[in-house]
Amino acid sequence: MNKVIDFANAKAIKEKDVVGPIKCYNCAHEWRGARDAGVFEFECPNCHCMKGFPQTFITTQTFWECRCGCNLFTVGLKGIYCAHCGVPQEPDWGK
Repeated sequence: MNKVIDFANAKAIKEKDVVGPIKCYNCAHEWRGARDAGVFEFECPNCHCMKGFPQTFITTQTFWECRCGCNLFTVGLKGIYCAHCGVPQEPDWGK
């Protein structure tokens, strides 16, 4: 069976800044995607929620990660909360 290549899509992916794994924090579906620099939220192709986030970052920094495996957080006036499970976070920042 021959594989059909969509050249327009292949060119669009090649022109993106970052290609890598993306995970949905709603249904845990994982896929590979391409994105422009500064784009950090995607629609999940499985559940269609806007909770798909890149799993790799090109950086030399160390990131805080919740026990559930999520590295995306909501910062509020009363604390820092995991965007996936909602558990309050108390980072030790390397102490």
